[in-house]
Amino acid sequence: METALRTEDLLGRYGGDEFIAVLPGTSAVGAREAAERLRRAVQALDLGLGGLGFTEPLTISVGVACFDRTLTEPGELIRRADDALCRAKAAGRNRVSD
Repeated sequence: METALRTEDLLGRYGGDEFIAVLPGTSAVGAREAAERLRRAVQALDLGLGGLGFTEPLTISVGVACFDRTLTEPGELIRRADDALCRAKAAGRNRVSD
């Protein structure tokens, strides 16, 4: 996943199966493009699990949220990203939502 991001971006685990990426100085359009790069990079991975019966590619859903001056609570940006992630999953998974 790190290869789909810039060197100044931060990527970390944010829970059992969730990750968070911080993209400093990135516009909403740029954040969505980065999310799509991440999604495509994960889907393109060949984990060599075909012999174990796994025929579908590994996929991820991504929620995108951008900082703006209307945020007043410290956790609001993460809540917005989580809400977007829930929308991506509800729309069928393996997609990006903002």
